[in-house]
Amino acid sequence: YKTHVVGWWPSHPAEDINGICISDLYQKSNMEAFPKDWKMPLSCVHPPELAEHFKNLRVHPRELNEQHLLPFVPKLGKINQRTDRNIYGLALILSHAASLHSAFTNILRTQEWDFAALYLDAIDHFCHGFMKYHPPHRPTVSKAEYDLYHQVVSGAYQFHDMMLRRILDFVDENTTL
Repeated sequence: YKTHVVGWWPSHPAEDINGICISDLYQKSNMEAFPKDWKMPLSCVHPPELAEHFKNLRVHPRELNEQHLLPFVPKLGKINQRTDRNIYGLALILSHAASLHSAFTNILRTQEWDFAALYLDAIDHFCHGFMKYHPPHRPTVSKAEYDLYHQVVSGAYQFHDMMLRRILDFVDENTTL
């Protein structure tokens, strides 16, 4: 069967399969190495001749702007990002999920396939980073932080629903999802 696997944990180095394999290191980014020197880890795409194509589909955290982050943190402008690293973490999680989703939907759109699999770990990371702010407000979290970040986890689920909606555009009624 023609099989494509994207982001499966742990799948590095990408395996030689009858299709495309993109490892779980594909989306990793170095904040300091953008835009010129953002290298992709070796052996994270198989077949290797597709590495350059998929390299260009990744989303770097620095490519995300206020419009991308506001649905998660509507009071973004009130955050001192020099002292509060939560926005950096949010951008990193979003860019990783967007990179994997971009590669996967590109494969679904351009390749023949019998089986395709995408592994997203973003909800896990969103929850590790932001669940303490999710309603209801807990006494161990300051009211100011709660007011800033209480929508992140809900936003994460909505973001995943949007990614799933796009994936559904590439499947038919005979596809098991």
